[in-house]
Amino acid sequence: MAGRGSVQGSAGGPDLSVAGWVPINMLDWEGRLVTTVFVAGCNFSCPFCHNPELVSTLTHPATIPFSQVEQHVMAKASWLDGVVLSGGEPTLHPHVMSLARRIKALGVGLKLDTNGSKPDVLAEMLQEGLVDYVAMDVKTSLERYPLVARRPMSIQAIERSVNLIVDSGVRHEFRTTMVPTYVDRTDALQIAMTIAGGQSYVLQQFNPKITLDPAAHAIEPYSAGYLHSVAEECSRLVPTTVRGTG
Repeated sequence: MAGRGSVQGSAGGPDLSVAGWVPINMLDWEGRLVTTVFVAGCNFSCPFCHNPELVSTLTHPATIPFSQVEQHVMAKASWLDGVVLSGGEPTLHPHVMSLARRIKALGVGLKLDTNGSKPDVLAEMLQEGLVDYVAMDVKTSLERYPLVARRPMSIQAIERSVNLIVDSGVRHEFRTTMVPTYVDRTDALQIAMTIAGGQSYVLQQFNPKITLDPAAHAIEPYSAGYLHSVAEECSRLVPTTVRGTG
C-alpha cells in the first residue's frame, strides 16, 4: 500500500480518503494491469478472511487522500487498464458512489469486489453504469452463511445481489474460498445452483498463513485434486475454474 498526505480532491473540496492502495497490480483483474484501492470496514467477520486488517476501520483508518490515486492513474493512463475497488467491503463506504464516479471520470475501467450484502448500493452502481466488472464472494451455501459471516446478515440480500449481477449484462464472476470446515463439495454445488446463469464461478484455494481468526491457521487446505474435481461437478451448472493451486 502507498502514500499519505493532505491533497485536495479533484473537485477542489476536501478529499475523500481510502485505507490503502497498490499502484500497480496484475492479479486483481485477470488480463488487466490495474491500481487496487482498499477501503476499510466489513459487516462480516469470516474466520478465514485474508485481509483481516481491513475488517475494522479502527485498525486501518482511511488516511490516504483519494486524489493521490487519481494523480497516479492520470499519470499512467497510457498503459493502466483500470482500478479495482476492494476492501473490507466497498459498498459500506459512505462515499462509495463518489469514489466510483471519480474513478470512471478518469476514463478507466472499474472492477468492484463485494460480498453482496448491500444490494441497494450494488443496484445503484450498476444502474448508473459505474461498474465494468463485478467479483462477488459467495462465502458458503446460503444455509451456512451465519457460520461464516458471524455477524447479523440477510440471506435475501445475498440472493438479490446474485440476481442483480447475473441480470446486469456486466462482466462478472462469483468466487468461493474453499475452506475445510466452512465450505465443502456439497456447499460449492449448492452455490453453483444459486448462481446458475452467471458467467463464471471460481473456487479459490485457502491460504492459512493470514486469517482473521488465529484458529484458522491450523486448517489444512484441500488438495488441488479435490478442488479440480469439485470444479468439474460445478461446471455442469456454471462455468467453473480453480484459482490459487499453483
